[in-house]
Amino acid sequence: MQAAPPLPIVITALIEAGLRAVLANPSPTAVRVWSRDCSWGHAAYTILVTPASHPGEPYELVPGPTAWTANLPQTVEIAANGSIMVDLTGDRAGWRGTEALKPWKHEAWQVRIRLRIPETPEAGKFGVLIGETVSPPVISHPPHAWLFGPS
Repeated sequence: MQAAPPLPIVITALIEAGLRAVLANPSPTAVRVWSRDCSWGHAAYTILVTPASHPGEPYELVPGPTAWTANLPQTVEIAANGSIMVDLTGDRAGWRGTEALKPWKHEAWQVRIRLRIPETPEAGKFGVLIGETVSPPVISHPPHAWLFGPS
């Protein structure tokens, strides 16, 4: 797979009661990204997790499968010098790859969010940004309720 160009937006991960991505547009013009309410946006986000005692390559959590009753391209516009928040916690499909993290459930993790939007005919038609960006790491503390639910 060819590396995606960098997206001209800044992504920040927030872990409080849940996991959220803040997408900031530092440019003087509005930009579009896929909404999470369609397959293009659903698949665009992954979570990169690195347990404290297991540094190195992060574990990548990908969105679980979703049965779309209607799947039409939907975009979200980020205003010039504006930002939006995307909730990654309440995803009805969950995240694939969580089983691999269970041995480290009781320790701190570094968590980053990746937004990767590939070039597709739909992205061109709807004026969606193409590329990839990754948030700086944030620390998630046990019990990682944003992923495993309350303990």
